[in-house]
Amino acid sequence: MLKKIELELLKDFSVYNKIPFYIDLKYWSNSINDFNFFKELSKYYFTNTNAATKLFYEKDFVLLIDNFHLEDNKTKDTLEKIVSENDNVRVIICSISSSLNSLDAARFDGRDLKKLYFHRLRKIHIKELTKRNYSFTEEKESQVVEKINSIFKKLSIPFNYWTVSIFLWVFNKDANNKLHNDVDLINLYVEKLLEKEQLTVSASSFTFNNYKKLLAHFAYFLLKENHNNSYYAKYSDIIEFIQRYLDKNPRLRIDPRDIFNYLDSKSLLRKKDPDYYSFRLNGVFEYFVAYYMTFDEVFLNEAIEDENFYLSFSNEFELFAGFKRDNVEFLNKIYVKTKKHFSYLNQEYNLMSTSIDTILISKIVEADKLGKLIEKYSKKFQDGLTEIQQDEIEEQINKEMKLDENHSEVKIKKINSLNESSNSLEESLTILGKVFRNIDDINDSDLVYEIFDYIIDNACLWSFKLLDEFGEMDISEIIKTDSKGEAQGLLKLISNVIPTLVQVRLYDMLGHINLEGIILERLDKSKSDSKNNQFKLFIYTFLLLDINYLQHKNIVEDMISLIKIPIIKYSFLLKLNYYLSFKNNLSNNDKKELKNNIQSQYLKFNNKTDVGEIQKGMANKSKINKE
Repeated sequence: MLKKIELELLKDFSVYNKIPFYIDLKYWSNSINDFNFFKELSKYYFTNTNAATKLFYEKDFVLLIDNFHLEDNKTKDTLEKIVSENDNVRVIICSISSSLNSLDAARFDGRDLKKLYFHRLRKIHIKELTKRNYSFTEEKESQVVEKINSIFKKLSIPFNYWTVSIFLWVFNKDANNKLHNDVDLINLYVEKLLEKEQLTVSASSFTFNNYKKLLAHFAYFLLKENHNNSYYAKYSDIIEFIQRYLDKNPRLRIDPRDIFNYLDSKSLLRKKDPDYYSFRLNGVFEYFVAYYMTFDEVFLNEAIEDENFYLSFSNEFELFAGFKRDNVEFLNKIYVKTKKHFSYLNQEYNLMSTSIDTILISKIVEADKLGKLIEKYSKKFQDGLTEIQQDEIEEQINKEMKLDENHSEVKIKKINSLNESSNSLEESLTILGKVFRNIDDINDSDLVYEIFDYIIDNACLWSFKLLDEFGEMDISEIIKTDSKGEAQGLLKLISNVIPTLVQVRLYDMLGHINLEGIILERLDKSKSDSKNNQFKLFIYTFLLLDINYLQHKNIVEDMISLIKIPIIKYSFLLKLNYYLSFKNNLSNNDKKELKNNIQSQYLKFNNKTDVGEIQKGMANKSKINKE
C-alpha cells in the first residue's frame, strides 16, 4: 500500500505537491548501522546531504514508514525528532498489530494516530481491483477471480491487497494465454515474491534460481530440524544453516546475512518471539517443501510411504506433480497407494456384480419430495443474484468455515493416519485426483483412461461409504432443515444431495481444461448405454459445464431426455439453478435458455404440471422483482 501511495504522489506531484519518502524499518532493525535520516533521504533522491536537508525543510513531505515496531525505540526516537522539527510533514505508518506491537495507545511526535485496519478482501473487492487495474474480458475476469479464490484457499494465502495485487499482476502477465496449471501460476507468484526481474537486472551474484534452491533446502531444514519449534528457527541457526549451504559451493560468495536480509525485505519471513523466524505463509512453505522433493527422492518416497503423514503432504504432492509433469513413476506410486487404501471399499461394493446406479437408488429415500423444494429455489432465484448478494452469501459461508487470516501461518504437520473412514478415503482420493490432473505430459493413453475411470468410480463409492456412516439419504430430513429458502440453503442443498456433492468434489480434483477431451469421450461412451450410466452422465455433463459453461451449454438439452432416475433429475435441476443464481458472466440469452431448460425439466418430472402456470409464475416473480 505504501509503495502505491509513493507512486501516486510522484505521478501526480503537480496535483498534491507532496514529496514521498518510503522508509522500511525492518531493514534498520536488523542493521548494525544507525539510521541517518538525511543521509538516507539524499540516497533516495540521488542528491547530497545538504540539498536533501534543504529540500526537507522547504517542501511538504509524506513519510511512508513500513514495518513500524514499538520496541525499536532508537529509530522511532530519531524519526520523531525529525518530524517535530517540520510542521509540514505528514506520516503514514504500516505495522502488524499483535500483543507485542499494539498501536491502540501509541502516539507519534505527540500526535494521535488515526488507526485503519486491513481486513480480508472479499470476492467483490477482488472484482473491483481487477476492473480498476486491468482490461480483462468479462469471462476472463470471472476466471481470474475464481482462480484467485481457489488458490488462496488451497495454499492458505491471506486475502489482502498485497497478495491479491501480486496474483493480478501474474494473471495480467499471462493475459494472452489460457489459464494453465495452477502450479504455473504459483511459480509466477514466487517469481514476483522474490523479485526475479530485479535480481536479473541488478546482475546479482546470487541469482533467482540460487534463492529458489536455497529456500527449498531451508524449508526442509525447518521441517526436519525445527519440528519441536513449530517450524521456527533462531536467527543464529538460520545464518549457520545458510553458511553451511554456501560452503558446499565455493562459487557462491555472499554473506549469509545479506541473503537473510533480502528474504526478509521481500516479506517471505515471519518473526515470532524475539529471535525466531519461519516462512510468512504456509502455502509458500509447502511450495518449497514440494520443490525440495524434486532434489531428494528419498524424502519424497518417505512422505509417500508414511501411513501417518501421507495425507498431511497433500498440497506438496499436488505441487510436485506440477513441477514434474511427465513423472509417470510418481503418478503410479500415488495410484498404487490409493488402490491399496480403497481395496476394502472395492470389495464391499463390487462393481463386477452390481452397478453404481443400482447402489445409488438403494441408498436414496423419497427423492420425489425434493422437487417442491427445488421449485421454490427456481422461483426465488430465477433472475439470478446480484454480485453484492453473492458476496454476502459467500462471506457468511466463510464465517461458518472459520476462514480467517490466522490460517495463513505455517502449520505443523500432524498425524493423520490412513483409515477406512469416509473422510480419510476422500482425502486420499483427492491426492490422486490432483496429482493426476497436474501430471499432464505422459504418453500412456491406457494408463490415463484407467486412472480417470478409477477416480470417477471410487468417488461414487466414497459417497456410498459416506451414506453408510451417516445413514441413508432421507430427503425428508434435508427438507426439514430448510426454513427460509435463502440462497445459502441452495448451496447447502447442493452439498447434501449425493450426486451434486460427488460432482463438486470431482470438479475440485479433475476440473481442468486439460481433461476436457477425456471427459467428452467418456460422456459419449456413457450416452451409448444411458440407462445404466445415469450417475456418470450427470457427473460428466456438469464437469464440462463447470470447466466452460458457455462452450458446453448445448449439451444440457441432450442430457435431460436421457435422465430417468429421480435423484439424478433433481440434481440436474439443482446445478442449473446454481448457474442461474451464481454465474455473473451469463448473457440475457444464456439466462433465458437456462430458465427454459429448468422449465423443461419440471415438465418431464411431473406430467401434471401446466406450462402456462409455470410461465405465469415466473412472469409474476419477475414483475415483483422489478417493482
